[in-house]
Amino acid sequence: MSRVGTSRRALTTLAILVGLVVVVAAIGSSGSEALERTTLHGLVLLVATIGFSIFVGNSGVLSFGHVAFMSLGAYATALLALDPIVKQSVLPELPGALSDLHASPYAACVIGGLVAAAVALVLSVPLMRLSGIAAALTSLAVLQIVYVVEREARTLTNGSRGIDGVPTAATVWGAVAFAAVAIVLALAFQQSRWGARLRASREDEVAAHASGIGVHLERRLAWVLSAFVVGAAGGLFVLALGSITPDILYIETTFMLVVMLTVGGQLSVSGAVVGAIFVTVVSELLRRVEAGANIGPVFLDGPVGLSQVGLALILLVTLILRPAGITGGRELALGWPRRRPRASAPASSVDGPPPEPASVPARGRT
Repeated sequence: MSRVGTSRRALTTLAILVGLVVVVAAIGSSGSEALERTTLHGLVLLVATIGFSIFVGNSGVLSFGHVAFMSLGAYATALLALDPIVKQSVLPELPGALSDLHASPYAACVIGGLVAAAVALVLSVPLMRLSGIAAALTSLAVLQIVYVVEREARTLTNGSRGIDGVPTAATVWGAVAFAAVAIVLALAFQQSRWGARLRASREDEVAAHASGIGVHLERRLAWVLSAFVVGAAGGLFVLALGSITPDILYIETTFMLVVMLTVGGQLSVSGAVVGAIFVTVVSELLRRVEAGANIGPVFLDGPVGLSQVGLALILLVTLILRPAGITGGRELALGWPRRRPRASAPASSVDGPPPEPASVPARGRT
């Protein structure tokens, strides 16, 4: 496909994905207050899943530590969005330079993403040299380190009590705007030369090195951009919830992001969007059944833990029956799914039946 055709296809994918997010937001915001809160929470996770896919989808390296960047972005946003007077009562030991800082809620989200990206830039020097299970376990160690630091740094984070009183300024349509920007960034990186090189290393790292591709540089770029988007999602999270503790953004959120990306299809931005929407809807239905809900004349009262078990089963079934996810690793576009062209038989240079193979004369006996 030509460069122009690829760009048009990317713009079509962008329009479809943003339109899908807008439709979901319109449906969610037109219902009850509980449905609107669920939609906002789902959109926050959608932004985080898109950021997660920027690194995992292009590099093929699984990370269990991206929620650490989400948590860092949440705490940075909380510190900046808090009113200075409230900040003095919630964090009385906070240094004066930080206690006087204040920003508007959405600006604080962007700064929270930049803080996460700065931390990711430092960590990328040793981490992006690793692949496979070593990279996955090291990223999990990063998540654990950030979690412990947030629990023990009482001066900055108030320890396990967390930070309360954050203005709940996030709205559904504000989250839609962040999701649209995240989709643009993800598709732009995918279409860039760095994204193409990184996907080449995903398919065959040895061949990519042999072709002169500096795999480590491309991974660092994806890692930092991914951390920025995930950190901004963490900022949206705290603005939607109004508080943050170290336990909120930890193992459970990590599992949720992995399920969303795997179910949707980790090799495409469309997979991140579709997976986040699908898993949010299913998990909300399971949660309501777990709490007890009427479906017509039938009252369903599920056991405790039904939502977590249900998501685990969805992940298991997806890995067995459709490892490439719902989207099959392809981007949504007009006429999706596109059929692969059939391989045509080589044409004969002469009409008529092919010539018989020449016979090789046998050697006589001596």
